[in-house]
Amino acid sequence: MTFLNPPALALLAALPILALLAWLARGARRREVGTLFLWRRVAQNISADARKLRLEPLLLLLAGALAFGAFAAAQPAVSTARGGPMRVAVFVEALMPGGDDPDLGEVRQRAQQQVPGAILEFPDVRATHASSLYQQLAAFRLASREADARLMFLAAPDDEARALGRVLPRVTVPRDGVIFGVGTQGTQLLLRSSGAASPTIKGADLVGAKISGGETLRRFEIKQPQVEINATGTPTITLAVREPLSLLVARAWIDRVHEPLVKALPRVKVVEQHTPGAIGIGGGASFGEGLAGNLVTNEGAPMDLRGATITFAGDHPLFADLPLEGLDWLADGRGISPESGATSLVSVRRDGREIAHIVTTSADGKRLTFAGDPFARAPIATASLLLDNALGVITGERPSERATYAVTGDIPTERAALAAPFDPVGDFPAGPRRARPQELGLWPACLAAAMCWLAAMVVTKRRDTRKRVPMNV
Repeated sequence: MTFLNPPALALLAALPILALLAWLARGARRREVGTLFLWRRVAQNISADARKLRLEPLLLLLAGALAFGAFAAAQPAVSTARGGPMRVAVFVEALMPGGDDPDLGEVRQRAQQQVPGAILEFPDVRATHASSLYQQLAAFRLASREADARLMFLAAPDDEARALGRVLPRVTVPRDGVIFGVGTQGTQLLLRSSGAASPTIKGADLVGAKISGGETLRRFEIKQPQVEINATGTPTITLAVREPLSLLVARAWIDRVHEPLVKALPRVKVVEQHTPGAIGIGGGASFGEGLAGNLVTNEGAPMDLRGATITFAGDHPLFADLPLEGLDWLADGRGISPESGATSLVSVRRDGREIAHIVTTSADGKRLTFAGDPFARAPIATASLLLDNALGVITGERPSERATYAVTGDIPTERAALAAPFDPVGDFPAGPRRARPQELGLWPACLAAAMCWLAAMVVTKRRDTRKRVPMNV
């Protein structure tokens, strides 16, 4: 409660102003007399009455309205200690993907041992879609602001969590054999796990292992198209050969120039008809059946590009590792109108003015349009790299970098896999429960101020009516 709130301060300041106005308005009161002989006696008392400040009902009512209003605006509260058991908010860091940890019952028992008799609350921070630990702790802090204390069970100590309350280890013994890294290198499977416990692998043979810093790196030679991985504290992980990228090649590209470029791409297959997920490459009008290609060439109109200069969007992945000097973008004499609205990657300028686009991309990046056909004129190595980059722009992954195997299954994080015991840190409230401010009646004070104001209006109305009544002499 504070009277320094602007509304409360303004109402309090109005009280002395009201008193000053009442003092200035003091004077003789009007009296009705029945005879002229008493007038002289009344006149003698006028000067005495004028010196007195009368506490009239109207003045008292207005002062009460201001006082009650200032009291309400000050938000009165009293510090009280609530009865009953403590309310303790508990945060549990997930060790399994999705938060489906089997040991939550054991964590609840440890929390109850920390605060016997307390009411444990487990705010669901996953409902806030917080992904990182720090986002989850921020959501937990908001959700537990009314709790008397906080307990946090974490995989490792954290300074931000320590500032919120008591931090305890998530596990009582180090985790062993939990996989937190899965990758491939050629035909080999690479697994990173905590401790030294070995996983169970179907479809691959162990080649070697290296233990360092409490974790183990294992190499397996893949023997079957599908590999199944099972380990302690880890959901089943499956490794399977990925389907190659499907390409629907336009008829214009089935020739001795373009066909070798397509066949040289790794991990792709050419399909003869449109299938879901297939990438169309070639001339836009040569697919047939109204299908639009994803990579289209010779879409520009003939133009005179002599004496023009070329500008590039140099940081675009289309030009990654590409020797630009091996490409003659103007050799086809074709350009796309700048008024097409597409995003330009290669533009042609003359006399400081943009006159045409040579390469454009759609807003979603799923379609590349070339005014000419740089694949037919460039050296084969440059043309192959350009095609590899172009397909990487469209699909998000260059065919040359496309992984041979796909990993399915939820993999624990490194922090969760390497969880280990540590000494509890952070403060925890002890003794009686913290006193909490309890608001007094805000609405009753507002109601009392309103009633005083209405009463003052009634008194003023009656006075005005009394003044208008003629006096009979």
